Amino acid sequence: MIFKQLKAGLQSRLFFCLAIAAGALALASHQIVKKSDSRPILFAIPESTRHFTLGYSDVIADSAWVRVLQDIGMCEQHHHVTVRIGKHRVASCKDGWVYHMLDLVMTLAPRWRLPQRVGPMALSVMVDDRDGATKLFDKAVKNFPNDWPILTRAGYHYLYEEQDYLKAAKVYQAAGKQPGSPEWCKYLAGKLFEETGRLQVAKIVLEDFLKRPDTSSIGLQKARERLALIDKRLAELEAKHKAEEAPPKNPVAPDKDRMK
Repeated sequence: MIFKQLKAGLQSRLFFCLAIAAGALALASHQIVKKSDSRPILFAIPESTRHFTLGYSDVIADSAWVRVLQDIGMCEQHHHVTVRIGKHRVASCKDGWVYHMLDLVMTLAPRWRLPQRVGPMALSVMVDDRDGATKLFDKAVKNFPNDWPILTRAGYHYLYEEQDYLKAAKVYQAAGKQPGSPEWCKYLAGKLFEETGRLQVAKIVLEDFLKRPDTSSIGLQKARERLALIDKRLAELEAKHKAEEAPPKNPVAPDKDRMK
């Protein structure tokens, strides 16, 4: 009798939790069209949901993760962007729907590694939500301080998007100490205060991002655009360096009278 009551209690609890997850997923999937510009607005699952999971945080995190993957490259704000590089530029998005959904997933399942490896980088490159990506990378580095893929991607964002060279150098130094980390983490951390070194690090991380088989077409396009800008700037710096090292074309002849 006791076991039947416990079983019934667990079933009702599970049903209630699944109902919450389904309702939250439905809310996140719901769209309202604005009359002014006909752009869809997606509602994120409220963060207060974490107080009502009844121990089934992972179930709701799974549901939110599956939902956000369907529109991982979307930004509902559409800010006008003219410059892709620079700390003070206007990003395409700021704390948008994708950020709130990913933040909920990372809050409900802080030990789930996959969203914290993929989500912040997608937010930085695909969505161009710089502020949101910074918050998520800070949270991911705190949750997984010894995960070198997370550290190297966070370093790229701090370096290239935030232009916080000291913060980037610290995470790259931490990444270089982890087993299996790339060798370039160890010797490039000290070059981040030079423009050429910063561009080389950003190029390596973006090339690794392009090699991932699960990268979407939008992510590939955005990464290639940024990589093209980096290659262009590296070529300019190399040409400038060669011009400075080259001997003058018309050297000044020595004054014979002075040489006597």
